[in-house]
Amino acid sequence: MVMRKTLERMGVSISVANNGQEAIDLLQVESFDLILMDLYMPIMDGFEATKQIRSLNEPHCKTPIIALTAAFSEDIEQETKAVGMNDYLPKPFKPEDLVEKLKQLTA
Repeated sequence: MVMRKTLERMGVSISVANNGQEAIDLLQVESFDLILMDLYMPIMDGFEATKQIRSLNEPHCKTPIIALTAAFSEDIEQETKAVGMNDYLPKPFKPEDLVEKLKQLTA
């Protein structure tokens, strides 16, 4: 909810998926400029969802993905890169950190 409010205040149009499978389902019917992917979700985690997204047809497979997690480490960073995520943002984060990541990946 904090993320949603932060993004809405920035004027960003968003769609919310409650798990990785919902994210994949949304991406197959809509195009997005960026995906903010929580790593640990029910049904399908962010790692598996990212693997499946990267196997979709273009342009969906090229959508930039930022990993979100409260438990970030070098191992997690390596795993996010291995599955095809473009960047990460450890929680909690400052709104300006999110803005900077959004600018970098959508410019």
